[in-house]
This record gives sequence, structure tokens and C-alpha cells, in this order.
Amino acid sequence: MRYDVSPFPLGDDFRKPAPETEIAIGKWIRKPAKCKFALGARWKGKPIVWVPKGRMPKHLWFVGDIHGDILALETIIQTVNKETPGASIVFLGDMFDRHPYGYEVVIRLLELMKEKPGRILWIAGNHDVSLKFENGMFYSDCTPSEFADFLNGRQDLQEFGKRLIHFMQGLPRALFLPGGLVCSHGGVPHTDVQDSLSGRRDLYRVKALNDFTWSRVHLRAPFKQVNRTVLGGELGSENVLAFFRKMSVILKYPVKYLVCGHQHPDDKGKGFKEVSGIPALILNSSFFSENMFSPSPWLIPCIARYKKNKLPEVFPLELKPEECTRFYGTSNQG
Repeated sequence: MRYDVSPFPLGDDFRKPAPETEIAIGKWIRKPAKCKFALGARWKGKPIVWVPKGRMPKHLWFVGDIHGDILALETIIQTVNKETPGASIVFLGDMFDRHPYGYEVVIRLLELMKEKPGRILWIAGNHDVSLKFENGMFYSDCTPSEFADFLNGRQDLQEFGKRLIHFMQGLPRALFLPGGLVCSHGGVPHTDVQDSLSGRRDLYRVKALNDFTWSRVHLRAPFKQVNRTVLGGELGSENVLAFFRKMSVILKYPVKYLVCGHQHPDDKGKGFKEVSGIPALILNSSFFSENMFSPSPWLIPCIARYKKNKLPEVFPLELKPEECTRFYGTSNQG
């Protein structure tokens, strides 16, 4: 099924947040401990790996990398509100950098969290947790890092930027859902971490948390060797399946699916990838193509809907290409 979102009144009024919204979010983020995530998770000031208890929401959606694409974010919000009012949404991280509206995306996401307590969950992406502030300057461990440059050019946002960094350090790194679904930005802990996994507490080790956020699942290779010289190492399909088996014993229910973001789309205009040999789904939810030679000037971004005991169901979002061009003033790259 595809959602044709062209009829939505996607005007220019959401390009820049209203001053009163910025003020309200600036106040709200000063007290992050009051933040109530979806699925019963709470902000605790440090990374968490969340295993919810109790009933699942009636409707639960997953959103991949947004990377500063405010048009995609607003399209997704309106689509979810129209199709499944009252739904919960899990964002899989990387909300800024690469494309023009990182600040606006962050404000809009925080506004959603403020207005819909208990219905939004933001899983940390590598760009999110890489933002730092030191010696009076913002910088990032990731490239590109346009959002840090933006904040450095806005002295009036320095306090907001520092509070945002503090908030993002306490975002969840992974989510384990009933029916065996693992949700993360990057992938799962590699085999050197798996060897010593004996309980949920072991998922809080630095290597495990980093792997949830930084690792990548190779689309075809069954095995990949551990490479700790970089944060973003690769996993093969058999490495992922080994983690599923280990966590099935620890959680006492079958763990067998993965949904994540992090990897950029291919040159076929699709906003999702499937992994050979395992039930894993990689989502991208931005309209922007990363490939200037792509046959499609814009991607078809995808979101996915939770299905118990199944891989999430993918829903492409179709917006007329001329709408993207009109909004961003370009026919391809941001």
C-alpha cells in the first residue's frame, strides 16, 4: 500500500517555528526528567535499552532517518494523524545534518513529545549523540555536521543547544518489543559483545550501546569480523541471528526481527532496504536522494507499521516531485 500525500495542505508555514513555540520548547527541555516517552519509557539522563511491559498501543509507527528534511517530517506527521489518529511513533534517530532544516526538525519533534506525552519515542542516532559543546563551540564527531555549524552561528541558541545535547545523551539506544522485534538506529551488538551477554544489564556496556547506534548491517554478507578501530563497524546476517538467539534466552521469548535506520538509500529511489538472509528492515524517511546520479530526483520515503510476530509493514509516502522541488528549490540534492 502507498499513501498519496499530495492533497495535504503542505504550505510554507512550518518552515520556521513560531517564536512562541521556540520559547515553549526552550522551557520544556530544561526539565527533561518530566519527559514521558512512548511505551512507558522515561528519560533518566543516561542511555537506556527499553523492554516495555504491559499493553502495546493500538497503532505504532516507525520513522527512519529524517536528516533535516522538515517537509518529510510534516508529511509523516499528517499521514499518521490522518490514517491512525492517536498513534504512537518511534523515530529511529538522525534528525539533523545533511539537509537544510535540522533546527526546525528538532523543534517540531520536541513539540510532538511535549504535546503528545507517552506517544513519541526518539531512539538516538549517531548524528544525534555526536553533537558536543566544548570551549564555547559546538562540534560533532560525525560528518557532515551542518547542525553544529548552525548553532555556532546563532549565539541566541547556545543555551538551547547545550540543553539539547544533555537531553539526547539520555535517549534510548534500543527497544525490544513483544513479538520479537528489535529497534535501533544502527544494528545490534557484535559478536565480541555477544560472547559475554548473560543478562539485560550487559546491554549497557559501552560497546553494546555504541553498536546499537553506530553499527551497520551488511545487506548480503553472512559474516563480518569485529572491527573496533571504527565506531561504525559492519555485521553480517549470521552475526545478527546469533544476537537474536542470545537475546531470546535472556528475554525468554523469541527475538527474530530488526528494524533500523542509519544506512542511506540506494539509487533506485526506494526509502527502505531489506537484508539478505534475515528478517531485517532498514528505513529512510527523507525525500532527499544522496546520489546525484540517481534516476529519481527525489526518494519515496517510507515509514513502517508495527505488526506483532512479523516484520513491520512498509508504507511508501508519495508526494508529487514538483512539490519537493517547489519547497526546496532544487530538483535533486539538498
